[in-house]
Amino acid sequence: MKTVSLLFGGNIGKTRVIFEKASQLLQQKIGSINARSAIYQSKAWGYQSENDYLNQLFLFETLLSAEKILEICLETELILGRQRNSGHGYSDRVIDIDILYFEDLIIETEDLIVPHPKLQERLFALMPLNEIEPNFIHPVFQKTNKSLLSLCPDKSIIEKLD
Repeated sequence: MKTVSLLFGGNIGKTRVIFEKASQLLQQKIGSINARSAIYQSKAWGYQSENDYLNQLFLFETLLSAEKILEICLETELILGRQRNSGHGYSDRVIDIDILYFEDLIIETEDLIVPHPKLQERLFALMPLNEIEPNFIHPVFQKTNKSLLSLCPDKSIIEKLD
């Protein structure tokens, strides 16, 4: 079994309910949930929005490849009502599911980069990662999640909800 770290994010609709539905759908297709973080609330990152984001980290145990997990995550987003912005840039969304880590592998394909290439810049991702896996070592930077959190340039206000 392999461990994959998935970060859920969303700021439209009943986000907690959507996260629960997403976790159920992914358990059916990817594997079991080994751990889940609290839910964190923050302002939009990289653009302006009236809606705050919720984020939650899930660790799944799986036999699947990272590429297959990406395919399933994209399908799950569509099932739950995600409409992708046709232009470039960030926008409000029902749900976004990002692969942050896949074991300690470094993957670079046309469709997938793991670890997530902006992970070290995003407090909303590092805080739940630090809650669940503070001592996991980022395979590119060779620093723990705890260390990446302390070095993160993002000064957003992130509130742990539960």
